[in-house]
Amino acid sequence: MFLVKTVEGMSDLQIPPGTQPGDVLVLARKGAPKLNKPSIRGDHLFTIKVSIPKRISVKERELLEELASLNKGLSTRTKTRPTVQQTGI
Repeated sequence: MFLVKTVEGMSDLQIPPGTQPGDVLVLARKGAPKLNKPSIRGDHLFTIKVSIPKRISVKERELLEELASLNKGLSTRTKTRPTVQQTGI
């Protein structure tokens, strides 16, 4: 669970397992208010970005290689739909 800024303040955003770079997560009704109807809010969209380190230690490299060997054959990426998180409104 991550604490994120929204138009109406801080909110919790859950990033589900298997989320890939470029996936879009949605916080329902946590976005900007509609024009002339401030009681109705749009959705707040979050695009997942991943920063990849340019340098890693020998131990980090070993751990990444071990993880990759465990996941061999399991790396089938499927296109995911945006996840909508309902808020307690």
